[in-house]
Amino acid sequence: MFLRFGGWAACAFMVACPFDLAAEPASRGGLRRLLYFSGVDISSVSMFSWAGADIALKSRDLSGPVLRLAGGVGGYDYASEYAASGRIHGDVTLGEIVAGWRRLRPGLAVTALAGVEVEDHRLDVEDPENDVSGTGVGARLIGELWWEPSANRRIEASIAYGTAFDFYRVRVAGGMHLWRGVFVGPEIEVFGNAGSDQRRAGLYIQNVAIKGLRFKTSIGALDDGDDTGAYGRLGVDAKF
Repeated sequence: MFLRFGGWAACAFMVACPFDLAAEPASRGGLRRLLYFSGVDISSVSMFSWAGADIALKSRDLSGPVLRLAGGVGGYDYASEYAASGRIHGDVTLGEIVAGWRRLRPGLAVTALAGVEVEDHRLDVEDPENDVSGTGVGARLIGELWWEPSANRRIEASIAYGTAFDFYRVRVAGGMHLWRGVFVGPEIEVFGNAGSDQRRAGLYIQNVAIKGLRFKTSIGALDDGDDTGAYGRLGVDAKF
């Protein structure tokens, strides 16, 4: 059985989604004491939105100890014989509090975080075959890499795991400098939980700066082993 669930990608999207951070070293303008991020992911099988913040606990460029607070809400549906309509709709609410260390060097940022997650799934029809239902509390582990091997190339990677419903996510992306700090390139992403798995491949555009806000977007194709479809994602973050 394959479940359609919202998302940090509920990063899945909140970790990077997304909840999808690309931490920039201080030498490139620097992150201040707080980095706010938010976004929305809409696909042919789900929708998820998220918001959160990275807070520096010591330095003013988000290097060293970091605290991350994030949350999100979304919806999804999946085929089931237990629903008269043939499909069950679910609503998901997520939250996490994680802390750890970010190491910044010119052209490089490495982040490791650990903490607590809460995940709640509500179905409009009871499904005895679905283990991803109700409220789960567990541990969350996150790792992120941002690397510019040259001024015109960028590599991003992130990995996350949560014990509440056996959530996992892996994303790898590579980009080339296009114009005025904007990077464009391919991304590959795999994520899932105790009841579902989804694979994505697409194109992302990152670092579009408008009036103090930095936008990033991606679009591509997805496959969950049952259906194929498309996804689109828009994120924005700001430094304070």
